[in-house]
Amino acid sequence: MDAKPWDTIIIGGGPAGLSAALVLGRCCRRVLICDAGTPRSWAAHEMHGFLTRDGIAPTEFRALAHQQLERYDNVQFWEGEVTDVARDSENTFRVELADERSELTRKILIATGVMDPLPALPRIEEFGPMK
Repeated sequence: MDAKPWDTIIIGGGPAGLSAALVLGRCCRRVLICDAGTPRSWAAHEMHGFLTRDGIAPTEFRALAHQQLERYDNVQFWEGEVTDVARDSENTFRVELADERSELTRKILIATGVMDPLPALPRIEEFGPMK
């Protein structure tokens, strides 16, 4: 993408990563958001606890967040998986991307959330959150 190191690479494009990108973008930091498109909230029909967005569908929330971040030229998205991170020097990290490219950054923010282990029950994925 660019030979100049990013200020921050955010791994994870969910609510936490997108919120961090907004704050960093407004602070004129160069930010790359890496998102593999495997949200923790895959089974959720609604999100809660976000002021002015309580009950919003996760896909709608992400679309609005992306739309709002478009106004910051210093914030970019990359759709794909981060495969490795290693210290490149005292001041930078090298982030390896699934397409075999690598990017340098001064800071890494891991905002991947956690995955809930589901019990091995037949058809469990059919049962989303209670309505």
